[in-house]
Amino acid sequence: MINIILVSSDVRVKEEISSIITSHKDLVLQGLGKDIYDAITMVRKHRPDIVLLDADLISNDGLEICNTLKRNSPASAIAMISTSVRDFLIHGIVSRIFNGCLLKDSDMNQLVKILRKIYLGEHYVNSKIIARAYEIIADYFKGTAAVEFITKEKKFITRPIDFSNSELDVLRLVTKGHNTKEIARSLYLKDGTVRNYLSSIMHKAGVSNRTQMVLYAQQYGLAKKE
Repeated sequence: MINIILVSSDVRVKEEISSIITSHKDLVLQGLGKDIYDAITMVRKHRPDIVLLDADLISNDGLEICNTLKRNSPASAIAMISTSVRDFLIHGIVSRIFNGCLLKDSDMNQLVKILRKIYLGEHYVNSKIIARAYEIIADYFKGTAAVEFITKEKKFITRPIDFSNSELDVLRLVTKGHNTKEIARSLYLKDGTVRNYLSSIMHKAGVSNRTQMVLYAQQYGLAKKE
């Protein structure tokens, strides 16, 4: 069973997500909250597998709030839901504080699949948030973005690696924001083959997620086909 708490002041969102969660036997809604106080209280009480937290409840101190939740329940994964793309969400993903970020206008029919992936230790990030992350990365390498945002994450960038042509093709499509299925269709590959290439690229580059893969590609000029 996957134990979940949901914290949001948005009544519509709470009703929709609650209905989805309670309609699946492997998902348990342990509690509903409306503010950060509720979030902290319920995390301490229930130690849920996943905390679904509305980013609209918090300002740019969201990272510290999530760190507080983690201190109270280190094993709990945190998935953020938000009305809009906000830069602190991207920082949270890069810093591996969050396990997922989705927007309220996302297809909620995919929510159960996302929650199951997060429970298994995988990450999910909405494509619009990924696109904003790429903008920040591009600006950084042009010297126009705040250095503080990325320099904390540059530690994983070490040296350029020799990738196969297929791996480079996959990497370039990742930098353009394509997901696994889109990459597979574009390169006429199976989804599993693309996932194998992604794993190989991350292993070779010493990175752990797609945002870091893009940083690596930008650092070494691998984002564009020569």
